[in-house]
Amino acid sequence: MLDKKLLTTVVGSVARPKFFREMVDKQLAEGGSDAELMELMDRSVPYVAALQEAAGLDVISDGEWRRKSYVGVIAEMLTNVDQYRIRLDSFRHEARVGYSVVGKVEPTREGLFAEEATRLREHTNLEVRVALPTPHLTANFLWDEDRSKEFYPTERDFIEVETPILQSVAGGAAARPFLTHHNTLDIELQLRIAPELFLM
Repeated sequence: MLDKKLLTTVVGSVARPKFFREMVDKQLAEGGSDAELMELMDRSVPYVAALQEAAGLDVISDGEWRRKSYVGVIAEMLTNVDQYRIRLDSFRHEARVGYSVVGKVEPTREGLFAEEATRLREHTNLEVRVALPTPHLTANFLWDEDRSKEFYPTERDFIEVETPILQSVAGGAAARPFLTHHNTLDIELQLRIAPELFLM
């Protein structure tokens, strides 16, 4: 381990070893047990934390090792998202899972990212962060012109509905929110600071 910590400003994925990728791919391709997959993912957290600590990072993440996929985690937290297989010869198993919004979406599982942070904190004394897909990336993967247009005419409409600019509850960690008054509705609102937080 290094004596001096490396300052970290961006936290994201940690490359998954082959055995781990194959386990996730098998579960996605064959519909294996979610419980077995989650057990493997949970057992991987101390390992990925130790890798980052040994590298001398001052802030670490779980490397997204508790997720089947980076954007798929958002799809699994929403209603009206259809999952399907895409044939793709260059992918590891000649197929990958795709997602499409097929109706107005509502959250079905809140607190998943807080759960990831809590699990990671059990294995480190360092500051932890959770990597979140940006609203643009999420929309890019979930919005489909043929299947989503009836509910969200454009990708931008999906982003704006799912990550509103004005919110009734302030979000964005320690940042001081910009306050405003909505005259028509006669309510106080805050300008969003981090659009990704709304997806949590």
